[in-house]
Amino acid sequence: MAATQSETPASVEPKDRSPSTAKPDRSRMGLLVVSLLFVAMATISTASTYVALQMAKERAQAQDDFQQTSKALEQVMLAVCTNSELKGSKMEPVRQALLKPAVDYYEQFLTTHAGDKKALSQVASAHFHLAGLRAKLALKESSDSLAEGLFVLRQLLASGADADAYPEMQTPILKVAAPSEWLNPKNGGGNFQLRGLGVITSLTGVIDVLGEASVQHPQSVGIRDDLAAFLKASCNLLSMGGRNALSLEQWLRARDILEQLSREQPANNDYKARLAEALMAAGRLQKTAKENDAAAASFQRAVEIREQLAAANPDDKSAQQDLIVAKRELEKLKPAPPAEKPADSAAAPVEKDAAPPAETPAKAEN
Repeated sequence: MAATQSETPASVEPKDRSPSTAKPDRSRMGLLVVSLLFVAMATISTASTYVALQMAKERAQAQDDFQQTSKALEQVMLAVCTNSELKGSKMEPVRQALLKPAVDYYEQFLTTHAGDKKALSQVASAHFHLAGLRAKLALKESSDSLAEGLFVLRQLLASGADADAYPEMQTPILKVAAPSEWLNPKNGGGNFQLRGLGVITSLTGVIDVLGEASVQHPQSVGIRDDLAAFLKASCNLLSMGGRNALSLEQWLRARDILEQLSREQPANNDYKARLAEALMAAGRLQKTAKENDAAAASFQRAVEIREQLAAANPDDKSAQQDLIVAKRELEKLKPAPPAEKPADSAAAPVEKDAAPPAETPAKAEN
C-alpha cells in the first residue's frame, strides 16, 4: 500500500464564515485537490499489482492488498464526498477527477476477478464500492452495481462464510452517496419510480442477507451494525414513497438492534445517537398512525438517551438541541389538564313567571 495513514489527508473542515460572504480559499482548495489526487494515484499504482495476482500461492497477500487499498481509497472517497469545499455543481469536474481513479481500480479488479469463487468477499466489496461511486457521480449504472453486489453477497451467505468474510458496506454505499443521489442519475436512467423500486429492492435484499447472516453469526457486531444502517437507509427511501407502515416496521427493527448494541457497548455514543434517531423516527410514525401510547414510549426513551449524550457532551450544541426536540415531541403527547370547573355560586334563581305545576285531576266517583 503506497499511501500510509500519515500520507492520507484528513477531511478538511471549512472555516467559520458567513454564508453570504464566504469565498473559497483557492490556494487551500488547490492543495486539497492536489493532495487527494496524489493519494489516489499512489494508491492505484500499488493496487494495480493486486489485479495481476492470480496464482493460488499469492491469493492471501492479494486479498490483504485489496483490503488495504480499499481503506486508502475510502479515505479519499469520504474526503471528497463530505468536504464542503468540494460540493456544488461548479466542483463536479474536480469530484469526478478525484473519484475516477477509484472507479477505474474497481472496474479493473472486477474484469479480472468477477468469476473467482474464492474471492467472493472482495468481489462483493468491489461491486458495492462501484455502486456508491457511480451513485455519487450520478451514473445510471449505480443501481446495476448494487444489484450485482447483492448477487455475490447471497453467494457468500450460501457458502457459509465466516463473519469476517462479509465486507463492510456502510462506507462504500451509505456514506458516499445520499439516497437522493441514488435516484437521480444524469446519464439517463429511465423512469424515476422504477429506479427507486430497483434501489429499494436491492437494499431490501441486502437487509435480508444481513439478517440471515446475523442469525448465523449472532456475536458479530459488524454484521448487526451494517444491518441497522441499511434498515435506516431503506426507511428513508420508503418514507419518500409514502410507505409509512413498512418504514415504521423497519425503524422498530433497527431500534431493537441498536438497543442491543448499546447494551453490549455502553461507551459507544454512536450507537446511542443512532438509537435515539430510530426512536424519534418511529415515534413520529406512531403518532401519525394514532398510536399515541407507543409514540410516547418511543419519545420518552429517546429523551433518556439524549439526556445521557447531552450530559457527556455539554459543549455540543447539536446534542443539546436534539434533546430539546425530543422533549418537545414528548410534551405534545401529554394529555391536556382537565378544564377547571367554575366556582360554586348561589343557588340558581327560580324564574319569576314560572307557572305552578299542573294539578292531577281527581278521579270521577262512581
